[in-house]
Amino acid sequence: MGANPAPVAFFVYKRLDHARRTLEALASNELAAESDLFIFSDGARGEQDLEGVRAVRDYVRAAKGFKSVTIRESEKNQGLARSIISGISELCDLYGRAIIVEDDVLVSCGFLRFMNDALEKYEDDDNILSVCGFWPLEPVPDDDRAFFLNCFSAWGWATWKRAWDLYDYDAAGWEELARNRRMARDFDLRGGFCYTSILLSQVRDGIDTWDIQWYWATYRLRKLCVYPPYSLTTNIGFDDSGEHTSSNDRWMTQYIDLGIDRRIEFSGEPLLDVARRRALGDFHYFKSSRAAFTLRYLYRKIRRTLRRISDRAAEKSLRG
Repeated sequence: MGANPAPVAFFVYKRLDHARRTLEALASNELAAESDLFIFSDGARGEQDLEGVRAVRDYVRAAKGFKSVTIRESEKNQGLARSIISGISELCDLYGRAIIVEDDVLVSCGFLRFMNDALEKYEDDDNILSVCGFWPLEPVPDDDRAFFLNCFSAWGWATWKRAWDLYDYDAAGWEELARNRRMARDFDLRGGFCYTSILLSQVRDGIDTWDIQWYWATYRLRKLCVYPPYSLTTNIGFDDSGEHTSSNDRWMTQYIDLGIDRRIEFSGEPLLDVARRRALGDFHYFKSSRAAFTLRYLYRKIRRTLRRISDRAAEKSLRG
């Protein structure tokens, strides 16, 4: 890595234990001492959150292990989306790139190294919009090569100003997704996850989210994100304490082993990994709900059976 490490944006709110664990994991990275850390603390939404916000702020003010620590404390509650968007924009404007970690994303000791290596490698490649650290599937044995997808994960990631300038909170072009079922199914990873519904809820109902718009921009503009061959992050917020996670989503992190620490290679042209994208869709499809899996299995079995019956009837008709 030739350039100075990218600045790290760390977003916190009121969860002290999560913030402590995540900050300690970040500080354990080999590049932490060379990295500028910017902590963005959103203001309390109401009196019920004041104590938690104050406790987190008291803790992060003593943060150590980084080249520098800068804390941005918002007096008013901006909300999750506005807080993250403004923080990323600030660092991209100042430094041209940024690494982003939320307070419930636990990172491995090689996280910052991969982020910075990829940021430097693809800095001038307009086809790449993000570097993602989370990958929920089991790693392929002896495969240490990064790969590319046209979908996005916000659980520990990085970007450049030239990419972030394409961010559109209003998700321009969403109407096409609403009327094109084939596109919606592809956007949903072949029906694996309800990304289309989330995006439509955001633009129509104004839910407080920011990342679905970034995925949509990546997809609509036919851009890519670079991923590690094994996950460098995991989410510890599946305890019903977060805004957009719940205990029902723990299955998404079942294969994560943050103890893996091998140098990740960047080789070949940045092309969409169709096989891994299909595998990711299947993972979401079959793992999201045991009940849903059973229903889907039965549905597919019944459909195959009906298709065979129909084919046999057609064959008999032709013979007759």
